[in-house]
Amino acid sequence: MKRFTFVSFMMAVLLLAGCGTTDNTGSKSDDYEVGKSHSKLDEYQVENTESEVQEGDFIYRLVTEKSEYTTDEPVNIYAELEYVGDQEEVMIYHAMSPFYFPMTEKTRNYEIDYPTPEPLGGTTLKKGEPVRQDYTRTGSYSPDKQDDYTEFMKSFIEDGFLEGYYVLNGSAEFYTGDPEGNQGDRMDYNLEGQIDFKIFEGPDMASDGASQ
Repeated sequence: MKRFTFVSFMMAVLLLAGCGTTDNTGSKSDDYEVGKSHSKLDEYQVENTESEVQEGDFIYRLVTEKSEYTTDEPVNIYAELEYVGDQEEVMIYHAMSPFYFPMTEKTRNYEIDYPTPEPLGGTTLKKGEPVRQDYTRTGSYSPDKQDDYTEFMKSFIEDGFLEGYYVLNGSAEFYTGDPEGNQGDRMDYNLEGQIDFKIFEGPDMASDGASQ
């Protein structure tokens, strides 16, 4: 199985000064403090830890290995793209990666985007051999703003997931045919899937808070 290696953390650091999210002022919870326990988690039920969709000769899978995590452990999420057509292999064209992992933290209604560099890349998919990319944290925010959303994103990128209920709307975006798009055989694909999961405050964070 092929894997895409994507150093999104470093990319996010480079994007902070030049890339900002859309204005989330209207959707923020102004009284939220980063790291504060959220009783709102009980209002949400995890519905999908796996999603699989097929479009034409391609199958897209989006998976979280667990429905619940703590802030002390890694969050294991990955996406796969598999070719199941008649040919032995096919070339697809995309940005740096065909995979996107934007999500929303629902208890705060915060959107976490997934910026991806745009230079054209290509991947050869062999029939029945999925390519896989593991999710790594990334996002963007305006460093000039001092608000709850900015503090949330700083903590998310630098330290990891905060307690919350996350809905990930993943996708695989690519096309086949002529990479210049002028031969009339280009086919665009946008396969989408949704998963969700909860993050609970881990014992280490709880003990740290109790000792302060």
